[in-house]
Amino acid sequence: MSILAIQDLYKNYGARPAVQGVNMNIGTGQIYGFLGPNGAGKTTTIRMLLGLIRPSRGNIELFQQHLNRRALTKVGAIVEAPSAYGHLTGKENLQVVAKLRGMNERNISELLDYVGLKDAQNRVVRGYSLGMKGRLSIAAALMGSPEFLVLDEPTNGLDPNGIREVRELIQSLPQRGITVMVSSHILSEVEQMATHVGIIHQGMMRYEGALKDLQNRSKPVLRLKVSDPTVALGKVQQLHPQASLHEQLLEIPAPAEAAPAIVRDLVGQNFDVYSITSHQATLEDLFMNITREGAK
Repeated sequence: MSILAIQDLYKNYGARPAVQGVNMNIGTGQIYGFLGPNGAGKTTTIRMLLGLIRPSRGNIELFQQHLNRRALTKVGAIVEAPSAYGHLTGKENLQVVAKLRGMNERNISELLDYVGLKDAQNRVVRGYSLGMKGRLSIAAALMGSPEFLVLDEPTNGLDPNGIREVRELIQSLPQRGITVMVSSHILSEVEQMATHVGIIHQGMMRYEGALKDLQNRSKPVLRLKVSDPTVALGKVQQLHPQASLHEQLLEIPAPAEAAPAIVRDLVGQNFDVYSITSHQATLEDLFMNITREGAK
């Protein structure tokens, strides 16, 4: 089932276009990584789908109905910097959220247990680590048992341990029947948890689809450090015409399984092979290529 469907979404601030014709589809059970450079239109898009600002034109559907308050009751969100009252305990913070949103408090203990804060629920938040504060923010967003969770930079400012804690928590959410949209500039983290990605640049969507499909666009490359690299390149290109030389390393588009045969061939032609590594493009590599192409 479609959780979110956006068609031809635009947002202008005066003469300045912030979002230009964005189309997006998020299905049930996905962890959707929403990626883009600063100023690309990520937060503006998120604010529109949450009903916080009005689009200039376009259509937003949540749970297969036009954006409305009833649909938004099924959505939890952290937009930009999450906050908590430092002088209150973790439990008291969630009680405040429940009162402000007119919710029942009975599932607070269960939520704190789920995010790993059961033993710290009666400690004041100013004594929490950054990771604990991040998990408390997600617990607050989970109040009301949402089916769709929107997280804008949930790991911003966290240390490596805090990032790992929040990542593992996000990865567990689909098991609770929660679809997640996460905006982040930490691409290595998105790569570890997302099932689908959307890449926005200069207000326009440049890619949307399964992460594995994006990764399959890139072929693995073998990188070899050899003696006489320029001469070796000529020999290698007889069997691998797409081979190239980069920073004195032979780069051969080929899977890791091809490495032994290539090494045997080079050694047989009296070249020394000092090292060989297999490189697959990361999400960051693919992201940079897509946004560079979009800038042309």
